[in-house]
Amino acid sequence: MAAPLANAELLVTATSFMRNVHLREDLEKRLSPRRVHYLDLRDAVHLQKFNDPNFSQAIHGWLVGGEPVTDAELAKFPNLLCVSKYGVGVDNIDFDACAARGVRVHFESGVNSLHVAEHTLGLIIGLCRNINLNSRMLSTGVWNKDGGRGLQGMKVGIIGLGHVGSKVAGLLKMLGADLAYCDILEKSESESSLGIQRLGYQDIISWAELLSFHLPLTDQTRKMFAEEEISKVKPGVFVVNTSRGAILDQRALKMGLNSGQIAGLALDVFEKEPLHDKELAESERLVGTPHTAGNSEQAVEAMGQAAIRGVLGIFTK
Repeated sequence: MAAPLANAELLVTATSFMRNVHLREDLEKRLSPRRVHYLDLRDAVHLQKFNDPNFSQAIHGWLVGGEPVTDAELAKFPNLLCVSKYGVGVDNIDFDACAARGVRVHFESGVNSLHVAEHTLGLIIGLCRNINLNSRMLSTGVWNKDGGRGLQGMKVGIIGLGHVGSKVAGLLKMLGADLAYCDILEKSESESSLGIQRLGYQDIISWAELLSFHLPLTDQTRKMFAEEEISKVKPGVFVVNTSRGAILDQRALKMGLNSGQIAGLALDVFEKEPLHDKELAESERLVGTPHTAGNSEQAVEAMGQAAIRGVLGIFTK
């Protein structure tokens, strides 16, 4: 593009981005005098504007969070040039539809990986050392002295040794865990630096005493840990997921908890969010957080700046 799009306008529908005053001010300053529109698609009035063809004509950039970006949505914006992702999960974006319409997709994988890894470690320690359980019991006046199990010597299986999984493995190595990983790619350099062995999926789920999932949601990973897999784990296994909720079969997880096959769950993500599964939410053997692993103050800033870079690429070059 030879010149800046002086009359182009930007649509922001990522709710976490728009709630952050600093990110909004920075975006508006850097795009000035171009107009920025903020629409929360959960609001009926905002949704009506989103669907208004008179509004959509001027939109050249779209900064999105987790809302669907399908061909039907893209069709509403005939002049759209770029979709810029706030966050790291891109399973909500139809890349083929974007390519067919000539819409560039900007995302920066791993931008919040250290923060997700940090949160994962917190969940693991909280689960294995009974921190969450003992805190609940303490609030009811019960003085429970069971400090759970430490990570030294524990067999931990990392499912997906990407940006987050590799950092989780590094943190666990420092605490003396016995590590193995499963990934579609061989990570020989990581094997050497982390002292981690590679196992097939069926082997790792029967080997591990704790399984930690770090995968994107695809047709291949959806409900990859369900009744059949749970029947093959070591009795009393711990299961951790900070990637995508639908990778695990939530009904099967509850069955595993009830049978004792699963000793405890640490989950930041769920099949349906917000979580309305009362049985799971109230389980004493769940350490749960509301999809906040990547939402530390620093991670929000990093994800926001990555999304801003994506729209600057079309508006200012």
